[in-house]
Amino acid sequence: MKSHVKTPSFKFTLKAALFVFTFVAFSTNCKKQNYPVAEKGCTYVLDKENITLEWTAFKFTKKAGVKGSFSKTDFVLPGEKSDPASALDGLTFTIDATSVSTGNPGRDEKIKNTFFGKIENAESISGRVFLKDSVLTTTLLYNGLEKELNSTWNFENDQVYLSTVIDNFQWNGNSAVEALNEACYTEHTGEDNISKLWPDVEIKVTATVIKTCNE
Repeated sequence: MKSHVKTPSFKFTLKAALFVFTFVAFSTNCKKQNYPVAEKGCTYVLDKENITLEWTAFKFTKKAGVKGSFSKTDFVLPGEKSDPASALDGLTFTIDATSVSTGNPGRDEKIKNTFFGKIENAESISGRVFLKDSVLTTTLLYNGLEKELNSTWNFENDQVYLSTVIDNFQWNGNSAVEALNEACYTEHTGEDNISKLWPDVEIKVTATVIKTCNE
């Protein structure tokens, strides 16, 4: 006697899978950024007195973060915008990387001398943030190369946050990474007895947005 067990429809299964994938992807994207709504009659501008840049490098194979900043960073603001979402559009910056600051003077000297000592024009790393095809992009001049970096941003209350990642291996920074890891061999050695300094560095800009509205 032949069995009459019904085989599930491949067409139905494929549609269901696509629906689930689309729903998950859409939900995930919605959580990534918070897009503020522009108010009629208002302008938005960055507050130069409240804008900071910090970086996070990573050591150990398990990737533990080490945060820092630069004491000499100059920002040129883009001026007033009609909506908060474009407040960063046109922002330019110049960094003197020899002013690196991690809260540890000994470590700062090692980073300055062994890492940035191998980076071309480390005293003048520059960049510009702009909107390109509705995507926030950063043009960076670093180690003699100029490239575009995709950036993500988020707006919360009166604060705007811009984030991007630099892979030093893609900027001919191999020797700089290797030199710093050798200088900090013990400090970069984890529980697995492997000394590791990752080439990627996260960059985050935080700024206050000032809103002015017509009465």
